[in-house]
Amino acid sequence: MPAPPAVVRSTREPLGDGRWKSVWKIELPVSSFEGTNVYSLEPADGGGEAILLRGDGEAKYRYEPIAVGGGTLLVQYGYTDIMGSNAFVRSFVKRQPGRSAT
Repeated sequence: MPAPPAVVRSTREPLGDGRWKSVWKIELPVSSFEGTNVYSLEPADGGGEAILLRGDGEAKYRYEPIAVGGGTLLVQYGYTDIMGSNAFVRSFVKRQPGRSAT
């Protein structure tokens, strides 16, 4: 029996200033996670563009594709306050024994 799709909702809403918002939900056998992210394109080091993601709360991530040989290396930089940002992280922390997230 094939596994059901994990992504049950994923939207893309233009915000009018070049950014876009995504509302998403992932359902896994052990739990489900949902969140809202805002994305933008920014110049990358060495040319090209990088994707900057701002998650719920103070979470911020940058994804930069770098050409390497015949492929691409995707580099992720990020910051999140484990106890106070990103709905995905809060949801995961809540499920850990003896832990809580606000």
